Amino acid sequence: VVVSEDRLGNTSRATDAARRIEAIARAEGETTLLVFALNALAEFAEAEDAPKARAYALEALQTASQAGDVFGEVRARQVLARFDLSAGRFREAERSTA
Repeated sequence: VVVSEDRLGNTSRATDAARRIEAIARAEGETTLLVFALNALAEFAEAEDAPKARAYALEALQTASQAGDVFGEVRARQVLARFDLSAGRFREAERSTA
């Protein structure tokens, strides 16, 4: 639902869905699902609130790393690197992927 809504240009609906997923994941202790939701929220928030977007991505990275979720960690690093590249922070982007 999250991905399809975003691809259809319904970022608001995608964000709402990601927030619901985040709440469920936190309540149930589902770290993989939480990392997915945080990465999605980071991407959706980027245009409107860059600091909040970065905070979501950093939480996703930390959560994924602690849980051993390699895919989630890689995705969070990609999101952070893209944020840095968009802002012209090339060294930080390179560090995000290391």
